[in-house]
Amino acid sequence: MLKKIYKTSCLLASFFIMSGQIFAVNYTFTGSNNWTNPAAWSPSYPGTTLAAGDVLTLSPSTFCTIPIGTNIINNGTINVPANIMARIIVSSGQLLTNNGTINVLGSIDNFGSIINENVLNVTGVISNSNALVNNSLGQINLNGGTINNEPPISNIYNYGIFTNNNGNISGVGTSSFFNEGNFIGSQNGQTLNFRGNGNINNSVITALNEFSNFIFYGISNNLSNQSIFLKFGSALNYAKIDVSFANATTIGGPLNIELVNGYEPLINTSFTVLNGPYSGTFSTVNFPATPIGTTWTITYNVNNIVVTLSPQIALGAIWKDFYGELKDHTTMLNWSVEQQINCEYFSIQRSNDVLNWADVGKVYAIQSTQKNQIDYTFEDDYLQTGTIWYRLKLTDIDGSVSFSKTIELNRKGSEFTLYPNPCTNEISLLNAALELQTTYEIIDMMGVKLKNEYLLNNNRSIQVSDLKPGTYILRLKNANTLNVLTFVKN
Repeated sequence: MLKKIYKTSCLLASFFIMSGQIFAVNYTFTGSNNWTNPAAWSPSYPGTTLAAGDVLTLSPSTFCTIPIGTNIINNGTINVPANIMARIIVSSGQLLTNNGTINVLGSIDNFGSIINENVLNVTGVISNSNALVNNSLGQINLNGGTINNEPPISNIYNYGIFTNNNGNISGVGTSSFFNEGNFIGSQNGQTLNFRGNGNINNSVITALNEFSNFIFYGISNNLSNQSIFLKFGSALNYAKIDVSFANATTIGGPLNIELVNGYEPLINTSFTVLNGPYSGTFSTVNFPATPIGTTWTITYNVNNIVVTLSPQIALGAIWKDFYGELKDHTTMLNWSVEQQINCEYFSIQRSNDVLNWADVGKVYAIQSTQKNQIDYTFEDDYLQTGTIWYRLKLTDIDGSVSFSKTIELNRKGSEFTLYPNPCTNEISLLNAALELQTTYEIIDMMGVKLKNEYLLNNNRSIQVSDLKPGTYILRLKNANTLNVLTFVKN
């Protein structure tokens, strides 16, 4: 019996060794010691790589120093507790690479380099005296915490996602924040403070909501390649950029503005989107759609940039009406304007999601010096079923633009199903009932009508043997409905 138990135990031990199964370990680090001191660890020393699934928790009032000659890789979770004396110290020239999760409720003093490849949550303080790098797959969440760039030279490099939720980024001397990823602004009325040089390069700055304020304290702030996204929630609560504490700020990327929480600004409401000395202009400004009779304007003053919802007359035309009608084989758009002076053309824009717009046509404005109403029409032969949206973009001769209201149209899908599809000799109509006097048309992809016949005696089969292989449009029409389908002929 003892031999049997011994043999079974050996087999189980061999199984776990051969299968390579590793069990997660919860480590505790105590005292003011180097990471490499085995006596500071419980239940054992993990080495310089914390394995996936393992958890390291520093005891309160603990200094854990990554000494010179040691680089640490975290594949698990590191917890620095909320205690003024609980901290990790990265020595000069050393690396702390995070492939897992680090939760900083206490402090990290970085004299070397922190490379974040996954998740770094900061509720406490990171004192950065060299380099903090958030790589393309990394995410830094500044949840009410602080990252201080310390003198003489220290930098933050963001290539991934950096979310500042009520936190603060500060620095002195020649410290810089380099953003080539996505910087997402804070909420609940807090500010984002960039101190030092504040070089923000090559990507995106996004306001999380209408309370997000970006404050730059740098000697020079380079925003020339940034896409900036701001949100307006009211005349008082709107995201903005403050560079009034900086010596020089350069802008040059696109500005995108979104209205949130159902906010509809009144005419002549102004928003100071940038305050302080600056140079340059935004490459483009993407405004929200405006009500009929209004337009957005942007004014570049000496020490601020102001966006205003202005009366349409400032552009040279007043929107009067815009509506659409679904026809058998087209969509008819109709609109009217008044006081149309110095207008150049209308761009007809269509969208399937109200987010992405495509120009589908252009109508040149009728030149007039009168205040009378001018009517326009445009036919769009787009026949896709479902909901589609249209808006008009009016371009003035000086390049100024305004937008009409957005209208929504819904073209119902076909009541029929075609079988078989693809087909060879004939194709049949399934599901819906046929009405009397139903005709069908077959149109090729070049728009050439190949057949136009009645469906006799409620016949549900259509001969297609004489068609060449390819894709075709089948249109079924009667006095009340139009059904548009596509089929493939082999």
